[in-house]
Amino acid sequence: MADICAIAPNCIIGGGVILFLVILWWYQGGGRLVSILRKSRDSFQNLVDVLPYGIALTNLDGEIISANRALAHLLGYDIRQLKGASFPELIKLDSSDIISRASTLSPGEVLRLPTVLTINRNGKLCHLRPCIFRDKSKKDVLFWHVQDQTNYLELEKRFDELIESVPVGLFWADLNGKIGATNPEFDNFFCGDQIPATLDELLGENAWKEASKSLIVHGDIFKTRIIKAEIGQNRYLELEIKKIVHGASRYFAGILKDVTVEYELQQKLREAFNEADAANRAKSLFLSQMSHEFRTPLNVIQGMANLLEDKVTEPNTLELVSDLKKAAEHLSSLIGEILDLAKIESGKLSLEPRPFDLKKLLVDLDDVLGIQARLKDLEFEVIFPEDLHRFYVGDPVRIKQIIFNIAGNGIKFTKRGRVEVAVSALEGPDSSRRKRLRFRISDTGPGMPKNILPRLFEPFVQAKEGRKIGGTGLGLFIAKELIEMMDGNIRVESTEGKGSVFTVELELEVSEAPVSSHTSYQEPCHLDPGLALVADDVPMNRKVLRMYLEKHGWQVKEATNGKEALDILEKSPEKFHVVLMDISMPEMDGITATKALRQNKEWADLPVIAVTAHAMAEDRKKFLEAGMDGYVPKPVKPEILWQEIERLVLKKSRRDQAEFQETPETNRPHQTKKHLEGSQNENELETGPTPPIDYPALVKTCQGMEELAKELLSATLEESPKWLEQAKRAVASCDAQEIRKICHLIRGSAATVQAGPLHEAAARLGKAAREERSEDYDKLLSALTEATTDLNRWIEEELSGMNGIDGSEKVVENASKTESALLV
Repeated sequence: MADICAIAPNCIIGGGVILFLVILWWYQGGGRLVSILRKSRDSFQNLVDVLPYGIALTNLDGEIISANRALAHLLGYDIRQLKGASFPELIKLDSSDIISRASTLSPGEVLRLPTVLTINRNGKLCHLRPCIFRDKSKKDVLFWHVQDQTNYLELEKRFDELIESVPVGLFWADLNGKIGATNPEFDNFFCGDQIPATLDELLGENAWKEASKSLIVHGDIFKTRIIKAEIGQNRYLELEIKKIVHGASRYFAGILKDVTVEYELQQKLREAFNEADAANRAKSLFLSQMSHEFRTPLNVIQGMANLLEDKVTEPNTLELVSDLKKAAEHLSSLIGEILDLAKIESGKLSLEPRPFDLKKLLVDLDDVLGIQARLKDLEFEVIFPEDLHRFYVGDPVRIKQIIFNIAGNGIKFTKRGRVEVAVSALEGPDSSRRKRLRFRISDTGPGMPKNILPRLFEPFVQAKEGRKIGGTGLGLFIAKELIEMMDGNIRVESTEGKGSVFTVELELEVSEAPVSSHTSYQEPCHLDPGLALVADDVPMNRKVLRMYLEKHGWQVKEATNGKEALDILEKSPEKFHVVLMDISMPEMDGITATKALRQNKEWADLPVIAVTAHAMAEDRKKFLEAGMDGYVPKPVKPEILWQEIERLVLKKSRRDQAEFQETPETNRPHQTKKHLEGSQNENELETGPTPPIDYPALVKTCQGMEELAKELLSATLEESPKWLEQAKRAVASCDAQEIRKICHLIRGSAATVQAGPLHEAAARLGKAAREERSEDYDKLLSALTEATTDLNRWIEEELSGMNGIDGSEKVVENASKTESALLV
């Protein structure tokens, strides 16, 4: 029994349990029970020993009855040395005060003592936080819990130092917005001023009222910028507030930082960007004006040379006229290269895809370049395999420009030998609808050193031979840009003394319909002579145009500005058939005159052609929007002038005849038509703005059946919103594969109806998806949307004009019947 009583206190067993154990010992034998209790004591001691904090059991005088290993290690003693020692004295506590306070504890009550700084037996400085607990069942025993806070306090100190030293202001505030604590940097922001005590004072009452709702309800991060006025300058402070939830505790934590330097840097960058943008606009304006100034006298030179060539018969004089024409054409090509460079830099260089005959394109090149080669006693050959397909959809003018620039360089630099252009087809996965063509352009010229090849396609880069011969150094750069716009590639191999080989690969859509060919210049055989009004402030320009027109029996009246042109139209008893309008004129320019002209119902459908040296694409768009119907660039080429006159005059004649037959009493308002009717000549580089659809080409594709062409247009009008919606969804999800798929569909459909701008917009978006340039998706989707909108507006106007409103609606209703034909 004595053994049981000796073990029981260490096992923390109450008196009722001891009585039960005595009875159990009496029945089962005391020895067995003693063994059980000893095992229980050992298990308890093992459990206490593994705890990470110190545990001690003392009497009411503070003498240690037992302790765990963590406490012994903490104080620097062996666990056996602690038994009987005064615990308050070991940790440097006032034992009398502590013991007296502990003796008054109620059973189950805890006394938490302040952190004590002490040095243990090993000389280590320790921060100890003791707690005293009194058990309900043992009134003469105290339980001590000791936690080592040395590391915690060290971390707390470092954290405080960090808070004090960070270069941003920190603060804490309650949910009512009262600022409770700040760091020194926060206070420094308000040096000399009263430090705000609430977030109302910091932000302003209304601003904080709105911000607090979002912070409390949604837990969002609130960010704003504060402008703090100071003497000499303003300081810009950025404030960020977040709601913190830590258990039952909820409060706001905020960061305030000075962003004055960043703000001023952004302002400088913005100003620099605006200056660069202004400089770029100024450059574009300069190039446009320069083009205008160059083209105006050049127009006179070429015009007079063309007229002289028709009248001169003496061989020597004819040779001089021919040299004059060549010099003027060379100057015109240089101006064209400079303008192309400006378009490339501004992102305004565009393609105009349409069906064309590749073999004829190369034959035309052979005619031009062959003459140049023969003048230098060089062989020039174009190789077009008999089994190669001839008809494709693309921009024939730009493809010709690419080959001309590269092969022309070969002829320019080659002194002896040959220059060859060979085309072949590469096998592809979808060879039935699209073919990848390879153009191999080789020469036996001087070749190029290896160090210049990496920079060969940069603007203004020329090898030594190039600087001797001359030129702008833009030809290859422009060719490379055009090739990349067509999703193609170019590479070069060159060896000094042995020549160069340029390889161009382009993927083109196959066109099954033959493309009718025209000569570069046709006399205006479909027109009877009429009355033309020529408005230009330069007398020589008026003279050239008058002589062109009078040569074919036309009568001409002249005006020196837009106001004079309007006066002539108003006072003349005769009916004019066409107006040739310059743009830049004194007193009233051509655009203003055209807008005024369109206000008069009598002249609402009078064809007006811009004859101008303004050659930028945006200029042509502006002319069209002003109400002009056509465009002829200076220097004026007779063939282009007559094509525009014939197109517009015949078109008006057909429209007048249709109105007379169908609705003779109705005068239809003027509608600006954007397509070309009567010109399928791929040699036309600049014959007016690019229409949404090349309607004559579409009719040719339909074998001349206009009813089928109308049905295809109606089906396109019905299907285009679906394409656009699919493209928008694909862009929204950044699904590059789906974007490419949709763009391929749009390009195919656009090619079917000869919709060049839509085809180009879809090609650009598809290229961005292929290169995974997701940052360009939104911009290119906007361009695709604009092209689709223009296309639909054009189709609606055309169908309305062809069939009347009811007829147009009927075509649209029956559009689904042609869906399968469209897909084919």
